[in-house]
Amino acid sequence: MAFAKACLAHRKPVRRLLHFGGLLLGFLPMVAGAQSVFDHPVPAGAFPPALKQLSKSLQDHRTLRSQFTQTKQIRILQHPLVTTGTLLFSPDHGVYWKTATPFEAEVVITPEGYFQRKNGQLVSQIPAGAGAGVQEYLNAFLLVFSGDFAKLDRLFALSFLQAPPSWTVGLTSKGSLAKAVKSIEISGKFPANLKRIVIREANGDLTRIELHDTESSTSRLSSAELRLFE
Repeated sequence: MAFAKACLAHRKPVRRLLHFGGLLLGFLPMVAGAQSVFDHPVPAGAFPPALKQLSKSLQDHRTLRSQFTQTKQIRILQHPLVTTGTLLFSPDHGVYWKTATPFEAEVVITPEGYFQRKNGQLVSQIPAGAGAGVQEYLNAFLLVFSGDFAKLDRLFALSFLQAPPSWTVGLTSKGSLAKAVKSIEISGKFPANLKRIVIREANGDLTRIELHDTESSTSRLSSAELRLFE
Protein backbone atom coordinates (compact mmCIF):
# COMPACT_ATOMS: atom_id res chain seq x y z
CA MET A 1 0.00 0.00 0.00
CA ALA A 2 6.90 8.65 -3.36
CA PHE A 3 5.84 12.09 -2.78
CA ALA A 4 6.99 15.21 -4.58
CA LYS A 5 9.61 17.44 -2.97
CA ALA A 6 6.95 19.34 -1.10
CA CYS A 7 6.14 16.11 0.74
CA LEU A 8 9.66 14.66 0.89
CA ALA A 9 9.33 13.87 4.58
CA HIS A 10 6.50 11.44 3.81
CA ARG A 11 8.11 9.59 0.91
CA LYS A 12 9.67 6.62 2.68
CA PRO A 13 6.71 5.65 4.90
CA VAL A 14 4.20 5.98 2.08
CA ARG A 15 6.42 3.98 -0.27
CA ARG A 16 6.74 1.29 2.38
CA LEU A 17 2.96 1.12 2.66
CA LEU A 18 2.56 0.85 -1.09
CA HIS A 19 5.20 -1.86 -1.32
CA PHE A 20 4.54 -4.06 1.70
CA GLY A 21 1.08 -3.56 3.10
CA GLY A 22 -1.01 -4.64 0.24
CA LEU A 23 -0.44 -2.49 -2.49
CA LEU A 24 0.00 -3.23 -6.21
CA LEU A 25 1.39 -5.48 -12.37
CA GLY A 26 0.02 -5.70 -15.50
CA PHE A 27 -2.35 -3.69 -17.58
CA LEU A 28 -5.35 -2.09 -15.95
CA PRO A 29 -8.30 -4.47 -15.97
CA MET A 30 -11.05 -3.65 -18.39
CA VAL A 31 -14.65 -4.63 -18.72
CA ALA A 32 -16.96 -4.36 -21.71
CA GLY A 33 -14.24 -5.00 -24.28
CA ALA A 34 -11.68 -2.25 -24.72
CA GLN A 35 -13.49 0.31 -22.62
CA SER A 36 -11.67 1.95 -19.74
CA VAL A 37 -13.54 2.76 -16.56
CA PHE A 38 -11.86 6.16 -16.53
CA ASP A 39 -13.78 7.06 -19.69
CA HIS A 40 -16.97 6.92 -17.61
CA PRO A 41 -16.67 9.60 -14.90
CA VAL A 42 -19.33 9.98 -12.23
CA PRO A 43 -20.39 13.55 -11.41
CA ALA A 44 -19.43 14.40 -7.84
CA GLY A 45 -22.24 13.38 -5.49
CA ALA A 46 -24.46 12.14 -8.33
CA PHE A 47 -24.04 8.40 -8.14
CA PRO A 48 -26.03 6.25 -10.57
CA PRO A 49 -28.44 3.77 -8.90
CA ALA A 50 -26.23 0.75 -9.67
CA LEU A 51 -23.25 2.37 -7.93
CA LYS A 52 -25.36 3.26 -4.91
CA GLN A 53 -26.60 -0.30 -4.63
CA LEU A 54 -23.09 -1.69 -5.05
CA SER A 55 -21.83 0.55 -2.27
CA LYS A 56 -24.64 -0.54 0.04
CA SER A 57 -24.07 -4.22 -0.73
CA LEU A 58 -20.34 -3.97 -0.05
CA GLN A 59 -20.90 -2.12 3.22
CA ASP A 60 -23.55 -4.59 4.37
CA HIS A 61 -20.91 -7.33 4.27
CA ARG A 62 -19.08 -6.52 7.48
CA THR A 63 -16.20 -8.97 7.07
CA LEU A 64 -14.05 -10.05 4.14
CA ARG A 65 -11.75 -13.06 4.30
CA SER A 66 -9.65 -13.91 1.26
CA GLN A 67 -6.52 -15.40 -0.26
CA PHE A 68 -4.48 -12.93 -2.28
CA THR A 69 -1.81 -12.81 -4.97
CA GLN A 70 -0.04 -9.47 -5.17
CA THR A 71 2.10 -8.54 -8.16
CA LYS A 72 4.13 -5.37 -8.04
CA GLN A 73 5.96 -3.90 -11.01
CA ILE A 74 8.72 -1.50 -9.96
CA ARG A 75 10.28 0.55 -12.75
CA ILE A 76 13.87 -0.07 -11.70
CA LEU A 77 13.43 -3.86 -11.47
CA GLN A 78 13.41 -6.18 -14.48
CA HIS A 79 11.01 -8.69 -12.95
CA PRO A 80 7.84 -8.13 -10.90
CA LEU A 81 7.65 -8.95 -7.21
CA VAL A 82 4.98 -11.56 -6.45
CA THR A 83 3.69 -12.38 -2.96
CA THR A 84 0.82 -14.56 -1.76
CA GLY A 85 -1.05 -14.93 1.48
CA THR A 86 -4.30 -14.24 3.28
CA LEU A 87 -6.11 -11.09 4.31
CA LEU A 88 -8.93 -10.17 6.64
CA PHE A 89 -10.90 -6.92 6.49
CA SER A 90 -13.29 -5.45 9.02
CA PRO A 91 -14.53 -1.84 8.74
CA ASP A 92 -14.37 -1.58 12.53
CA HIS A 93 -10.77 -2.76 12.83
CA GLY A 94 -8.94 -2.51 9.52
CA VAL A 95 -6.95 -4.91 7.35
CA TYR A 96 -4.91 -7.85 8.62
CA TRP A 97 -2.43 -8.87 5.93
CA LYS A 98 -0.42 -12.12 6.27
CA THR A 99 2.20 -12.87 3.63
CA ALA A 100 3.06 -16.56 3.22
CA THR A 101 5.37 -16.59 0.17
CA PRO A 102 8.13 -15.83 -0.70
CA PHE A 103 8.56 -14.73 2.95
CA GLU A 104 6.39 -14.73 6.04
CA ALA A 105 5.17 -11.49 7.58
CA GLU A 106 2.14 -10.03 9.33
CA VAL A 107 0.94 -6.47 8.77
CA VAL A 108 -2.03 -4.68 10.32
CA ILE A 109 -3.42 -1.48 8.83
CA THR A 110 -5.91 0.46 10.96
CA PRO A 111 -7.18 4.04 11.18
CA GLU A 112 -4.49 4.48 13.87
CA GLY A 113 -1.55 3.44 11.71
CA TYR A 114 0.48 0.81 9.92
CA PHE A 115 1.96 -1.99 12.03
CA GLN A 116 4.10 -5.09 11.62
CA ARG A 117 4.06 -7.94 14.10
CA LYS A 118 7.48 -8.56 15.59
CA ASN A 119 8.12 -11.00 18.43
CA GLY A 120 4.37 -11.28 18.95
CA GLN A 121 3.82 -7.53 19.27
CA LEU A 122 2.46 -4.99 16.81
CA VAL A 123 5.12 -2.38 16.12
CA SER A 124 4.37 0.87 14.30
CA GLN A 125 6.15 1.18 10.97
CA ILE A 126 5.44 4.90 10.58
CA PRO A 127 8.30 7.12 11.75
CA ALA A 128 7.48 9.89 14.18
CA GLY A 129 6.73 13.13 12.36
CA ALA A 130 5.81 11.41 9.11
CA GLY A 131 2.90 13.82 8.77
CA ALA A 132 -0.66 13.79 7.50
CA GLY A 133 0.17 12.38 4.07
CA VAL A 134 0.66 8.88 5.43
CA GLN A 135 -2.59 8.93 7.39
CA GLU A 136 -4.48 10.17 4.35
CA TYR A 137 -3.17 7.23 2.36
CA LEU A 138 -4.07 4.75 5.11
CA ASN A 139 -7.61 6.08 5.26
CA ALA A 140 -7.96 5.81 1.48
CA PHE A 141 -6.67 2.23 1.49
CA LEU A 142 -9.18 1.15 4.13
CA LEU A 143 -12.03 2.89 2.33
CA VAL A 144 -11.25 0.93 -0.84
CA PHE A 145 -12.06 -2.29 1.00
CA SER A 146 -15.13 -0.80 2.68
CA GLY A 147 -16.98 0.13 -0.49
CA ASP A 148 -17.97 3.48 1.02
CA PHE A 149 -17.90 5.41 -2.24
CA ALA A 150 -19.45 8.51 -0.68
CA LYS A 151 -16.34 8.93 1.49
CA LEU A 152 -14.01 7.96 -1.34
CA ASP A 153 -15.65 10.71 -3.39
CA ARG A 154 -13.95 13.23 -1.10
CA LEU A 155 -10.47 11.93 -1.95
CA PHE A 156 -10.94 10.79 -5.55
CA ALA A 157 -12.79 11.58 -8.75
CA LEU A 158 -14.93 8.48 -9.33
CA SER A 159 -15.62 6.57 -12.53
CA PHE A 160 -17.96 3.62 -12.91
CA LEU A 161 -18.46 0.96 -15.56
CA GLN A 162 -20.67 -2.10 -15.40
CA ALA A 163 -21.16 -5.09 -17.66
CA PRO A 164 -23.24 -7.37 -15.43
CA PRO A 165 -22.28 -9.45 -13.64
CA SER A 166 -19.01 -7.47 -13.59
CA TRP A 167 -18.39 -3.98 -12.27
CA THR A 168 -15.38 -1.64 -12.12
CA VAL A 169 -14.86 1.55 -10.12
CA GLY A 170 -12.05 3.93 -11.02
CA LEU A 171 -10.58 6.33 -8.46
CA THR A 172 -8.45 9.24 -9.66
CA SER A 173 -6.64 10.91 -6.78
CA LYS A 174 -7.35 14.50 -5.87
CA GLY A 175 -5.33 16.95 -3.78
CA SER A 176 -2.18 15.95 -1.94
CA LEU A 177 -2.93 12.24 -2.30
CA ALA A 178 -2.14 12.54 -6.02
CA LYS A 179 1.52 13.10 -5.12
CA ALA A 180 1.73 9.46 -4.05
CA VAL A 181 -1.05 7.65 -5.92
CA LYS A 182 -2.23 8.43 -9.44
CA SER A 183 -5.24 6.15 -9.49
CA ILE A 184 -6.84 3.06 -8.01
CA GLU A 185 -9.10 0.66 -9.84
CA ILE A 186 -11.27 -1.88 -8.05
CA SER A 187 -13.41 -4.49 -9.74
CA GLY A 188 -15.56 -7.49 -8.98
CA LYS A 189 -18.96 -9.02 -9.54
CA PHE A 190 -22.41 -8.07 -8.35
CA PRO A 191 -23.82 -7.95 -5.79
CA ALA A 192 -20.80 -7.56 -3.48
CA ASN A 193 -17.80 -9.58 -4.67
CA LEU A 194 -14.47 -7.73 -4.68
CA LYS A 195 -12.00 -9.48 -7.01
CA ARG A 196 -9.19 -7.10 -7.92
CA ILE A 197 -7.45 -3.92 -6.77
CA VAL A 198 -4.96 -2.11 -9.02
CA ILE A 199 -2.94 0.86 -7.84
CA ARG A 200 -0.91 3.15 -10.08
CA GLU A 201 1.63 5.13 -8.12
CA ALA A 202 2.64 8.63 -9.14
CA ASN A 203 6.21 7.43 -9.77
CA GLY A 204 5.07 4.90 -12.39
CA ASP A 205 5.11 1.75 -10.26
CA LEU A 206 2.07 -0.48 -10.54
CA THR A 207 0.60 -3.05 -8.16
CA ARG A 208 -2.19 -5.55 -8.64
CA ILE A 209 -3.94 -7.51 -5.89
CA GLU A 210 -6.01 -10.49 -7.02
CA LEU A 211 -8.45 -11.88 -4.44
CA HIS A 212 -9.65 -15.48 -4.60
CA ASP A 213 -11.44 -17.98 -2.39
CA THR A 214 -13.13 -14.92 -0.91
CA GLU A 215 -15.77 -15.09 1.78
CA SER A 216 -17.86 -12.01 2.54
CA SER A 217 -19.99 -12.11 5.66
CA THR A 218 -22.46 -9.92 7.52
CA SER A 219 -21.11 -11.25 10.82
CA ARG A 220 -18.42 -9.53 12.85
CA LEU A 221 -14.98 -10.88 13.65
CA SER A 222 -14.56 -13.91 15.87
CA SER A 223 -12.60 -13.69 19.12
CA ALA A 224 -9.59 -15.32 17.46
CA GLU A 225 -9.74 -12.84 14.56
CA LEU A 226 -10.00 -9.88 16.92
CA ARG A 227 -6.72 -10.95 18.52
CA LEU A 228 -4.99 -10.53 15.18
CA PHE A 229 -5.46 -6.77 15.57
CA GLU A 230 -3.99 -6.68 19.08
